[in-house]
Amino acid sequence: MLDFIYGLTVQYEKIKGIFSNELLTLVILFSMLFRKKIVNSITSFVLKSFNVKENETTKRNIKFVQNYIIILGVYLLFLIWFKDVNFIDKFTKFFRVVTIIIITRLIAILVKPEGIVSKVMSQKGDSSSDRSAPIINFIYSVFVAITYFIGGVIVLAEFGYNLNGVVAGLGISTAFISLSLQDFLKSIISGATIMTEKPFKIGDIIEGDSYSGVVENITLRTIKIRTDDNSVINVPNLKITTECVTNISEIDNRRFNLSIYISYGIKIEKVRRVMDKVRLFLENNEKVLTETIAIKFEEIAKEGMKITINCYIDEAKKPRFLVVKERINFEIMKVLEAEGIELYTNNIRIKNFDPEMLNGRKNEEKKYIKGE
Repeated sequence: MLDFIYGLTVQYEKIKGIFSNELLTLVILFSMLFRKKIVNSITSFVLKSFNVKENETTKRNIKFVQNYIIILGVYLLFLIWFKDVNFIDKFTKFFRVVTIIIITRLIAILVKPEGIVSKVMSQKGDSSSDRSAPIINFIYSVFVAITYFIGGVIVLAEFGYNLNGVVAGLGISTAFISLSLQDFLKSIISGATIMTEKPFKIGDIIEGDSYSGVVENITLRTIKIRTDDNSVINVPNLKITTECVTNISEIDNRRFNLSIYISYGIKIEKVRRVMDKVRLFLENNEKVLTETIAIKFEEIAKEGMKITINCYIDEAKKPRFLVVKERINFEIMKVLEAEGIELYTNNIRIKNFDPEMLNGRKNEEKKYIKGE
C-alpha cells in the first residue's frame, strides 16, 4: 500500500513538470465532478468482462472508489497550491492513512462471498455448492481478518508506533488462547474435515450413536439436525468425526434382523414348519427383497433353539421402514400362535408359595453354618 502511495506521488511530480498548475487543477476538478460516470463506466466494463451481475456489494465498492477520488483530488490540489512544507507533510500522512483504510476496506468487500472475486471463482469451479459454501465462507472470513490486521499494523506504523512489543504480545496471547480453547479448535478442525471430505450434505438423513435426523445446517463448530420428533439439536463436529455415522440418504434399503428363541419342548418338525411359513410370507411381501431372505436355525442356546430371520426392506426412510417391520413382526407372531409355539421367557413363576417353608429353610441354613 505504501509503495502505491509513493508511486502515485512520483507520477504526480512527473506530470507536474509537464503541465501547468491551472491545467492540472482543471483535470482534477473535472475528474471529481464526473467521478460517478467515470467509475460506473469502468465498473460496467469489468463486470461484463467477467460476466458478473451488479449487486449491493458492487454498489458499496463503487461508493468507496467515488469517495476516494474526492479525497485524492483534494490531496493533489493541496500539493499544487500549498507551499507550506510542514502542512504538506502532515496532510500527506493523513492522506496515506485514509488511503490505507479505504484500500483495506475495499479488499475486504471484494473478497467476501458475495463480492466480485468470489463470483468469478465460483464460475470456474463448484465453490458455490451447498457442500462447499461453509468452508468457502470460512476461508474468506480468515482472509478478511488478515487483511484488516495488516491494514491496522500499517496504520500504526504510520503514526510511529513500535510494533515489536505488539507482535510479541500477540504470540503469547495466541498460545494462551490455543490452550484454553482446545475443544473449540478441535471442533473447528473437525468442521473443516467434514466440509472437505463431504460425508453428507444439507438435507441428508444421518444416524449416529445418540442422534438421528435431517441435516439442516453445517457450520465449522456444529451440525444442526432436526430429529424424528421435530426437535432441533446441535451436534459438535468433534463428536461426529470421532464416532460411526450412517448416511441414510445414501442407502436404498434397510436391513431387517430378528432373533427368536423357541423352547426345547417343541418338536423340530413344527419348528421347520414355522420357518417355511415365515419364508413364504416374506417372499410374498412386495417390500421385501426376495434374494436377501435368510432364515436359519442358528444356535442351540441355553435359552432355547435360536432362529434368525434376516432380509432387506425396500424402504430407505426410517418411518416407512418401521411400518413394514411392524407388519412383519405381527405376521411372525400369528404364525407362532397358529402353531401353538411360545417363545422363551426367563421369568420364574413360584406356585403355592408358603412363607413358613422359607423360614424353616433359613433356620436349617443357620444351623449348618454354626456346625450344629
